[in-house]
Amino acid sequence: MANNCAEMVRTSPLVAELDDAQKAVLADLVTCRTLVDGEILLREGDVSNELHVIAAGGLAVTRDTGNGDWVVIHVLRPRDLAGELGFLDDTEHSATLRAMGPTQVFSLRRDK
Repeated sequence: MANNCAEMVRTSPLVAELDDAQKAVLADLVTCRTLVDGEILLREGDVSNELHVIAAGGLAVTRDTGNGDWVVIHVLRPRDLAGELGFLDDTEHSATLRAMGPTQVFSLRRDK
């Protein structure tokens, strides 16, 4: 997974302005993971300090309808960012992100 993680970071829009050495440092700071279909990456109303980048697969951006159901309002694809407002200023997530099939993401914690 380490090489795959480094590749995820190297090709991310997040690092477009970095040189190879800086990209390598960043690859050591992030957490890479694979989500299974339907797995929740972040939940509406929660606060987190992580920025996520979709490397492969997709995430459904969903909102709670209030009666136990949810509706898809957008789909995030590879190279898209997620959780950026919470990463920057502890803003509550306005939606829940659910994996659409196997989905690879890398995440950077604010404190790193």
